[in-house]
Amino acid sequence: MLINLEKFLRTLREHGVKRIMAMFLIVVLSVVILASAPSLIILVRDELLAEPKWVIDAEKIPVILNFVLWILITIELMDSIRIYIARHVLHLETVLSLAMIALARKIITLKLEKYEPITILGVAGLVVAIAFAYFFVRKSHKECGMQGIHGFDEED
Repeated sequence: MLINLEKFLRTLREHGVKRIMAMFLIVVLSVVILASAPSLIILVRDELLAEPKWVIDAEKIPVILNFVLWILITIELMDSIRIYIARHVLHLETVLSLAMIALARKIITLKLEKYEPITILGVAGLVVAIAFAYFFVRKSHKECGMQGIHGFDEED
């Protein structure tokens, strides 16, 4: 496969390196999601077919949720990149929602007995800080008449 250097350089000038890298990242993240989905399906299938059938072991639920949340984080990251490509702006609301999902994933899989109390307080502080930040960003969007980044806000 030959690359036309002149056409490639013109594309770089027209779209910029950032845009091309962002599109590349979306392709890579899409591959990650497509490769992860069968693993998740196999994990759930194996748990449902193990004895006793149609019952998931309580110790496996955090593993399954961890997998699901990783996929959700990847999807949100793709959405954030898509918005950046379209508007050339990285929205704080999207970044904060991504941070909340990542923290939820960490909390679900957290083994409390492994950590010092100060570490657990630190994680709690992060949860509170991100929740407040998200609340205030959403509140400021409503006060300014802006719709949420995903378009789910109701009209008042």
